[in-house]
Amino acid sequence: MDEPEIDITKLKYVLYARKSTTDETRQVRSIGDQIDDCQRLAIRLGLKIVDTLRETKSAKKPGERPIFTRCYRI
Repeated sequence: MDEPEIDITKLKYVLYARKSTTDETRQVRSIGDQIDDCQRLAIRLGLKIVDTLRETKSAKKPGERPIFTRCYRI
């Protein structure tokens, strides 16, 4: 039996943008640029963004991104 397709427009989305604080030369896109691009894509696809989270932390060690962890609780 085929599983029903999920209507992605009925789901709620969290927009998460991050820029590492340890190496400014490797990540060119600013957090604002990332958010703008994601919002435009969401509008084009009809997606509902319920929250926008921003973080400026290194991800070299596990558990050092508290804002990202919030995504699971929204």
